[in-house]
Amino acid sequence: MNENDIPNKIKSCTSLDVYANQEFPMVLCICCCQKLNELWSFRNMCLESDKTLRETLAYNSLYQHDQINERKTQNDEIERDSINNENSEDESEFLSEENFNFKIPIPENLYRCDICKNEFDQIFEYLDHQFEHNGNPVFKCDKCNVTLSTRQDLVNHDQNHKIACPKCGKEMKKSSLKLHLISHTDKFKCMQCSQTCNSRMALEQHKITVHTNIKAFICENCGKNFSSASSLRSHLLSHGTERKYACKLCEYAGRTASAIYIHMSKHAQDTCVCEVCSKVFKSNRNLNDHLRRVHSKIKKHVCPSCNRQFVDHYMLKVHLRIHTGLRPYKCNQCDKSFFRSDGLKEHMIVHKERVLYDCKSCHKQYMSNEVF
Repeated sequence: MNENDIPNKIKSCTSLDVYANQEFPMVLCICCCQKLNELWSFRNMCLESDKTLRETLAYNSLYQHDQINERKTQNDEIERDSINNENSEDESEFLSEENFNFKIPIPENLYRCDICKNEFDQIFEYLDHQFEHNGNPVFKCDKCNVTLSTRQDLVNHDQNHKIACPKCGKEMKKSSLKLHLISHTDKFKCMQCSQTCNSRMALEQHKITVHTNIKAFICENCGKNFSSASSLRSHLLSHGTERKYACKLCEYAGRTASAIYIHMSKHAQDTCVCEVCSKVFKSNRNLNDHLRRVHSKIKKHVCPSCNRQFVDHYMLKVHLRIHTGLRPYKCNQCDKSFFRSDGLKEHMIVHKERVLYDCKSCHKQYMSNEVF
């Protein structure tokens, strides 16, 4: 703290006194030292600019005063000459007070109201005038046909307008476009899978989520692990009682956005067909999941026991149960347990009244309506 005149800089910039005999630590981190030097430079720049401005204004004031005195002297001389030349009408007319008593034109700022076209000399008068229009629907949006009653409502409305990304066409708010465009560059590109992110933090989170098995965020309700805090927050909504995602076609309301997304597939009129195997799905979400798990050629998750490869980590996790013998899905009516939840669902039919479902196309019989 005693080097580079730091106490004096702190005193000048923050009004804080720093003494060597205080009990506080007498060290300053590099980051704060850099900020202090920047603030010190900015302070000195302001003082120099203020000095230059004041000298300029004083010079202009003195110059205008000299100009006025000079014009006054010229007028006096012209007046005396006009008296001595009373017989010269043309010269007298030319040297009249009207021609020489002129002012140097000074440009003025005019602030024109876009609504009523009134003009104001002062910016504060113009701003105060704008409130006179509040309450009347006169503030028109230049992007749509909406007309609002206050200028602040227009500003808030304009911020919600979405624009298309020039690279991918995705629509988003203007405030998010600059950050999104970074994802189209190689600035934050993953070297393992070529995934691009819009920030270094997002890239680091991507590496943890996709390329490692680190799941440090644990749900206190069910014990499920997650690789990021945002994933855990989204999961916690499923344990809550609030259902704020309402379906527009029925009375269903979901706890999470993904729940309502899955639910909307039930209302879909069109079916999605896989181009590879012609399997039919209710939504694009289910189709894309099928393409990724079944037909994807990228299998980056490898079993350490048998070297079998899988598309995603979930399928590898289920496969590992074969080597460990873990059967987490247990029947509550008998001693059987299963590797997967669908195996338990199929088994539960055994404890119910058996009803066979016949397929009219292949004549195969199923014990479960869901499987059928």
